[in-house]
Amino acid sequence: MHVLHQLRVWSGEQDRVVMASATQHVFQPIVTTSVVVNKVMGTFMLLIVQLDDHPDVFLIRVPNPADVDKFHGHAWNWCGENVFFTRVLRVVHTDARDVFINMEVHQVY
Repeated sequence: MHVLHQLRVWSGEQDRVVMASATQHVFQPIVTTSVVVNKVMGTFMLLIVQLDDHPDVFLIRVPNPADVDKFHGHAWNWCGENVFFTRVLRVVHTDARDVFINMEVHQVY
């Protein structure tokens, strides 16, 4: 529940959450992800939460459902760092894992 609490969302269907995966790692993955999110949204004031046990994967809560389309299925490159985004349709809290994410294309975990 830690990630959901930080993200300020409840378990279940989501319409304002995207998942980001950062690669390369010249910079800290959170720095790269934050820079890209700022470039797309024009603000650093969005909630970005790292998934437990996955230092390169982040959940981002955007202000409006329409903002999800700005990220879903897109990838950006910043200073040789790549960040890939996909929409999150559902998050579920379980006792075994903090967050279980069901996405449109595939399932994480």
